[in-house]
Amino acid sequence: MDKNPTRIYLSIEYFQKELAKMIPTASWEKSLKQWSFHYDHAELIKRYFPHKQEAVDTQLRDIQSAIKDKTPSNERSAWLKQYKFKRAPRTYQAECINRLLLHNKYGLFLDCGLGKTQTAINTIDILKQYEDETYKALIVCPKSVMVNWREEVEINSGLSAVVIDGTKRQRQKLIEEDHDIYIINYEGVAVLSGKKPNKWEYDFSDIDIVVLDEAHKIKNASAIRTRIITALFRDAKYKYILTGTPISQNIVDLFAQFRFLDPDILGHKSVLSFRNHYCVMGGYGGYEIVGHKETEHLKEKIYKNAVRIKKKDVLPELPDKIYSSRTLKLSGELLKQYETMENELVLEFKDQPTLVASIVLTKLLRLQEILSGHYVDAKDNVRLQELKEIIETNRGDGNKFVIWVRFIKSLKDIELMLLSMGVKYHTLYGETKDRQKVITDFNTGDTEVIVGQIDTGGEGINLTSGNIIVYYENGWSLKTRHQTEDRCHRIGIKSSPTYIDLVFDETIDTHILGAIREKKEISEMVVDAFKYKMGGK
Repeated sequence: MDKNPTRIYLSIEYFQKELAKMIPTASWEKSLKQWSFHYDHAELIKRYFPHKQEAVDTQLRDIQSAIKDKTPSNERSAWLKQYKFKRAPRTYQAECINRLLLHNKYGLFLDCGLGKTQTAINTIDILKQYEDETYKALIVCPKSVMVNWREEVEINSGLSAVVIDGTKRQRQKLIEEDHDIYIINYEGVAVLSGKKPNKWEYDFSDIDIVVLDEAHKIKNASAIRTRIITALFRDAKYKYILTGTPISQNIVDLFAQFRFLDPDILGHKSVLSFRNHYCVMGGYGGYEIVGHKETEHLKEKIYKNAVRIKKKDVLPELPDKIYSSRTLKLSGELLKQYETMENELVLEFKDQPTLVASIVLTKLLRLQEILSGHYVDAKDNVRLQELKEIIETNRGDGNKFVIWVRFIKSLKDIELMLLSMGVKYHTLYGETKDRQKVITDFNTGDTEVIVGQIDTGGEGINLTSGNIIVYYENGWSLKTRHQTEDRCHRIGIKSSPTYIDLVFDETIDTHILGAIREKKEISEMVVDAFKYKMGGK
């Protein structure tokens, strides 16, 4: 066995179990017949083994010298100055890029809407331009943002990118194509690799740069997904984790994310060791986390290897509004329902080519209802599940959500979901009695979510506490869309709002979002698109 260059090796005749608890990085190397410790615990080792002080200091000097030699030089900061951005980064984004360039393993903990995606893409582009043009990068992200990543690659660089999706055979074919960046969802990694660490079907060994977007997806250290991803990319040269919520329940969430980067960052071999070191246990049977300890020591370790930026920290730099979208895929019963209804409407309109636009739009409402899962069980409602994911991911830290819907049925579906999640909410639509109380509770109280009907709930109200606005569904009016956006963007806001559209790819949703982005009347574009679908002009 070769010695790890970041560990201290000592021959200790007797090692007490109590000391093993105090020095959690201790590991018995059977082939060397020595104990090894991470260099971060050098002072602790010397405290318990004063007669080994000279041996510890000698090895520590060698380790620190080796680390210094391997630390990227100021040349990397020069790369940043030379790099030609397609879209200029904000000051904090440039600083984040610099940090990624100076660390092979690093975490970006940036609030929703602060540009983690652009930062990662620019970093990959710089590494390819100035260090090695043959580098291949893999983005692992939730399925709903894969298309968004590909679009952002095109906007922010000249790199080629491919989305790895479809059947297993299709994914195998796509991953073998020649591209700069490969974009895959978490489940897709397991599909391609299989689940046997010693017999990977595809081992991703040609990947040099790995980026985990929404890295909290691997917070469960014992989950199969986490174990697969950690094992697959153990030896990747560059590893970055991106998330706005590194901790969703307690600090144990950090363990697996940092173990993915480098097991020595936190200095614990197991999640149990980490938990026992930093958590106070209590409750029934002593199995509940009731507090934390040594948090300053933990923060010191974390922020050597990650940066945390909140919207309030960079408010003067933020743009007026931040736009994002989640791309959803039709499948199963939803796909069947949508295609059937679309085909029926196409046939109907071909038989009646002179139908006026208002009638066309009325009939097209059925397509929107299908996309919103009105005719399937809640568990098969893809739009509803994506909304739940957004709330779970961004909940806490002062975030408040405004959800705009078109249909009362959707509003009721969301109500049931929020109740099951234990989220405090209010609804805002035609039947709302005391609108002002609802608004006040949201802006100044502990209400986390407002669910409003886009056609009746957005007039004459201020929702200045809302900083994450989700368009569950859109209407046909561009004016109404802008009015609802401005409910959260006015004097009194504490941070720039982020607007998220839930969009089923290659459906009526796509045309609606296209109209919004181009600032064209939604109803006209939707009707024109459907006429084109019918073979008209």
